[in-house]
Amino acid sequence: MEDHSLKQGLLAWHKHKVSKIFGDVDYFTPDIFLHLSILDHIVDLAHAHKLNSALDIKNQTLWCFAEEYGGQIIRILEQHSLTVQLGLPSASSLFISTPLCS
Repeated sequence: MEDHSLKQGLLAWHKHKVSKIFGDVDYFTPDIFLHLSILDHIVDLAHAHKLNSALDIKNQTLWCFAEEYGGQIIRILEQHSLTVQLGLPSASSLFISTPLCS
């Protein structure tokens, strides 16, 4: 559910940002600014707690606008990620951090 909320927040930001940059010009699709595959990758990386800065977004996605808009995406991640806000581990990190018995 958290990923769905995050993705919806990123999609809303994406749509708003594209219309602000390109206006109502029909021949530019939102993918010219941020392809949906990169947006999906950002959601996956956020779920794995691998994005803490615009530089992380740039390095992990190679998105050409990461330096300019990555900070805005980080703020969206912070708004939609309860595990980061509350300092709680995600379900996947519980399994990673649990030591194996020898």
